Amino acid sequence: MFSGKGRHPGQVVTGYILADEGYDVWMGNQRGNTYARKHIKYSPEDGEFWNFSIDEHAKYDTPDSIDFVLNITGQSQLYYVGFSQGNMILYAFLSENPEYNKIKVVLSLGPTAWLGHIKSPPLRLLAPFTSEAQFLFSVLGHKEFLPNDFITELFAQTACKVDVVRSICSNIYFLISGYDFSQLNESRLDVYFSHFPAGTSTKNFIHVLQLVNWKNFQKFDYGPLENLKRYKQLQPPKYDCNKIKTPIAIFWSLNDLLANPKDVDILRNCLPNVIADYQVPLEKWGHLDFIFAKETKKYVYDELLRILKSI
Repeated sequence: MFSGKGRHPGQVVTGYILADEGYDVWMGNQRGNTYARKHIKYSPEDGEFWNFSIDEHAKYDTPDSIDFVLNITGQSQLYYVGFSQGNMILYAFLSENPEYNKIKVVLSLGPTAWLGHIKSPPLRLLAPFTSEAQFLFSVLGHKEFLPNDFITELFAQTACKVDVVRSICSNIYFLISGYDFSQLNESRLDVYFSHFPAGTSTKNFIHVLQLVNWKNFQKFDYGPLENLKRYKQLQPPKYDCNKIKTPIAIFWSLNDLLANPKDVDILRNCLPNVIADYQVPLEKWGHLDFIFAKETKKYVYDELLRILKSI
């Protein structure tokens, strides 16, 4: 099973690599993205549809997705390959369900949980205004953030295809991920931006900004009064990854602007069962390189497959 924040073209490539090795591959979609917009009660036009953050992803979506795969396949366990927020969500779930034994091993690519040292300029610049944004959206309502809509598609199919202005797309890519021109296939930028970003809830994005500000791995902060009502305490509870028993292999890099090495170090020291600690041996390897880079197999998936086969 492969989980990330939405489904990326790179995720599909990953699926092919694992499928070629004989693995049964299931790709999860986070609710609210381009491919996961149905609900038994609400439509994407309803504010309640978007009333979710990392906490709901962890509490409901992750175990339901795993149970679905296991019920269909008849297996008792699966391997979980997570990318970026797909790791954070699983860590949150496992920290509150330490006896959960349906995952044989977690393989974490670009693992995020602590975000206090994040260097991605968009998130770093927006983080100081989290409180103002939270107040504004509490008045206007939480809805979709960064949807993959007509404007995004038009941008991808025009700017990202024209040689003269293609640098705009590559610079946006590098601002998010970290500069690694040698691994970027510029001819595929229109494909990448046609699927990325894939949309999430504004509340989910605010939760990420809170993690940047508070420098803790914790639940959504509703403010003291609402926290007291929901959590029976003034501050949101922290996720305690010391409780996680599932074996975890982490794959990280020095030039990752989102999963900063200092934050990965905090995570590493918190997880009690790290079975592999792999630093990508390419100094400029960035966050999105884990799924989009030209040589992902050479620098990441050969090692990932080696670990899978050794377990």
